[in-house]
Amino acid sequence: MKGIMRHGHSALLLTLWIVTILPCCHSGDDNGSIAPEDARPVYTEDREPCTRFNPLRNLYFGDLHAHTGLSHETWTLDVRAKTIDALRFARGEPIRLPPLDEDGVGTRTLQLHRPLDFASVTDHGEFLAEVEACVSEGSAVYNSLPCLIYRLGGLPSEIVMALPTFLWNPQHSPLFCGPGGVDCQALAERVWQGIRQAAEDTYDRTSNCSFSTFVAYEWTGIPGASNLHRNVMFRNANVPNLPASYIEEPTPQRLWGGAET
Repeated sequence: MKGIMRHGHSALLLTLWIVTILPCCHSGDDNGSIAPEDARPVYTEDREPCTRFNPLRNLYFGDLHAHTGLSHETWTLDVRAKTIDALRFARGEPIRLPPLDEDGVGTRTLQLHRPLDFASVTDHGEFLAEVEACVSEGSAVYNSLPCLIYRLGGLPSEIVMALPTFLWNPQHSPLFCGPGGVDCQALAERVWQGIRQAAEDTYDRTSNCSFSTFVAYEWTGIPGASNLHRNVMFRNANVPNLPASYIEEPTPQRLWGGAET
């Protein structure tokens, strides 16, 4: 099961702050009462019940839309953070940001004064394999002209990588995928598994319920220069082996079915 919401322009790393009211609980100070046993929530996953639960609901702070270096446009802006880095940052740990040093490591450190209560990272589902192949030395396409253009950044980079999202009938580009390229499906599955694992590794399943994560991605379609972006968030770890991206499901109606598990 999942939730899907529409958004406007893409955000960079953890820039959209969201305040929400959720029916569960966390370990922070609040006036949440202990609910009677029959008022407890029904969980859709295997986890310890939260110690604190307020049937009148508590106020929580989180971020539901963020891009990392897994997204094509964010990598060209020198963001090298991955899903695990972004979620740890949301949980209160420091993160390294550009500009990069000669070793490709961020030279600025950022840390929240107050950790968030929940977060999801919504990297583009369309080019998980293509970006990974172009930035990983030793891949079959790393030294190809399209990948060299991509790593230079700017408008040519966006065109060579993101062109399928502007088409009504998109396909994975043979410049990166298929004969002479990489197995994009297998590589995307590996990247997606890393996204899923990062959400699991940072999710507090104890009764403290101090931090909640959601496996998520962005479905990015721009046919005719229209903005048809959707953020897809799954309510538990029961998710598809691959995200249903705009390339596989190029209409919102097909997305609703393709994101089902």
